[in-house]
Amino acid sequence: MSVSAEDEKDNATTGENEAPDDKEDSNFSPDIQTLTDGLLETFLPNVNKIREKLEELDDHQGKTAQHIHKGIARFEDPTSTQKLISVLALVPHYRIKLEGIRREMIHLHERTRKLRKRADKLREQRKRDDAAKKVAQEREREREKLLEAKLVAK
Repeated sequence: MSVSAEDEKDNATTGENEAPDDKEDSNFSPDIQTLTDGLLETFLPNVNKIREKLEELDDHQGKTAQHIHKGIARFEDPTSTQKLISVLALVPHYRIKLEGIRREMIHLHERTRKLRKRADKLREQRKRDDAAKKVAQEREREREKLLEAKLVAK
């Protein structure tokens, strides 16, 4: 049975929570009653806020406990343990496959590096050959010019 903050405040100021015995009321002076009401007004909102936060924490703790119990139940379940064991048994097989893929990737990298190097050498050789061909063509033209000049001069 929960009582809202406003109800408790109203009960404290109107005296609804007091015992029906009038003898107890006569023992308290109005100053004590005023002091009590002031203390209740001062601290009751803080107490109610704390109560709400504690209820919220209690709910959160309950949810967390349920989550933990579900996780524990999953590990205690023999079928999930068998599944876990079967998956872990596959790890070495896939590790070997990954190592093979890694070696293949390294091999492909080396081959592409060598092919690029060879392609660069071939480009350089082609440039040298083209340059040598141009020089040979120039010499041939020069020689033809000299031969043409000698024919006309005779």
